[in-house]
Amino acid sequence: MVKALIVYLGAADLVIKALIVYLGAADLVIKALIVYLSALDLVIKALIVYLGAADLTITIVIVYL
Repeated sequence: MVKALIVYLGAADLVIKALIVYLGAADLVIKALIVYLSALDLVIKALIVYLGAADLTITIVIVYL
């Protein structure tokens, strides 16, 4: 009984360790997602700036014409 309990606790400990590793991995995934979203935000901002520049180019072309 005691040995079975020790084995069970050992297994529980492994489950807890696996869970901690999993949560660490989940945390990394969340961090990666945040970085990705930040990068995406920058891409969107760059696109807006680019479109603004394109708009200016169109305006200049219209003025030129």
